[in-house]
Amino acid sequence: MRARTDRPVKITVPGPFTMSQQAQNDHYPDAEAAAMDYAAAVNAEIRDLFAAGADIVQIDEPYMQARPEAARAYGLAALNAALDGVTGTTAVHICFGYAAIIHERPEAYSFLPELAGCPVRQVSIETAQ
Repeated sequence: MRARTDRPVKITVPGPFTMSQQAQNDHYPDAEAAAMDYAAAVNAEIRDLFAAGADIVQIDEPYMQARPEAARAYGLAALNAALDGVTGTTAVHICFGYAAIIHERPEAYSFLPELAGCPVRQVSIETAQ
């Protein structure tokens, strides 16, 4: 990347919890096991992106807001596992989902306090549709 630009580089990757909520699971005993395996893959990808010259890597986790009970049960652990040992600047993004798909949204975010214990440096909150 550094050979192509001298500007800051930010890369976004899907989060392990969100992938566990969207993917068909025909292999793992439950969504939690899938999320933890996704976390290992996301962790390897983040490390590779920083090695390639990324300045910031953002993990998109919209399903943490959409499914806060499951996110509390194992989603935050999966996110933390995805960030384990990562030393570059990281961000996590949460939102209410795509306006064309999600027509009823809550008045406020229900999953922000839990992110206080997450090792990310930035939290990206999308509030407009």
